[in-house]
Amino acid sequence: MNRAAVLILTIHLPTAIPRCLETFAAPGSRIYGIEWNPAPNALEVMDYTQNRMITNKDSKGGSDASNCAYNGCCLRKGAQESWRTTLYNDNPVILMRYADVLLMYAEAKIELGEIDATVLACINDVRARAYGTTRTQTNDYPSITTTDQTALRKVLRRERRVEFAWANLRDFDLLRWHQFENAFRTQYVRSYPYSQQGKGILCGRQLVLAGDSDI
Repeated sequence: MNRAAVLILTIHLPTAIPRCLETFAAPGSRIYGIEWNPAPNALEVMDYTQNRMITNKDSKGGSDASNCAYNGCCLRKGAQESWRTTLYNDNPVILMRYADVLLMYAEAKIELGEIDATVLACINDVRARAYGTTRTQTNDYPSITTTDQTALRKVLRRERRVEFAWANLRDFDLLRWHQFENAFRTQYVRSYPYSQQGKGILCGRQLVLAGDSDI
């Protein structure tokens, strides 16, 4: 996420999509028992565990500015408040998610040109869960109704991007769609590169440097 994206999240916070707010900490929200506020003028923030204001070490205008996130971004996904005291990451390893199964099925049907009600059901099941509702409650979330293959392909690819943020699936998705170079438009370095059948797509497993906000 680049600085422009953080700014957009801040400005449109009341209407920001649920998965964005679950992936990144929004300014003013609580994470690790502390108020997250990267604003340069926010020199103090609330420590909810001690119920008092403390020095904000995440502000570019504060005393610890050199150690702040360069883009004012804080990852929320998978964060646990216990990390602050244990200083240890003990998240379970996710081997498979049902949302992944649903979207894999939908993608296969879209690419085969076999678009039917089950494709929309799978996509909307994932979207509805993110909004805390069910697929049939279409007034509570932006459901997908189009059956156009090109439109659905775009919807499906965006759905995977936002649903599986920081899930270590994006690299495989981009390679499968032959979209790796479109996403990494600036200089990058890859380990174990090879050309994919002359298509000019470099493959590998470890991303060393990337410069595009589309990832």
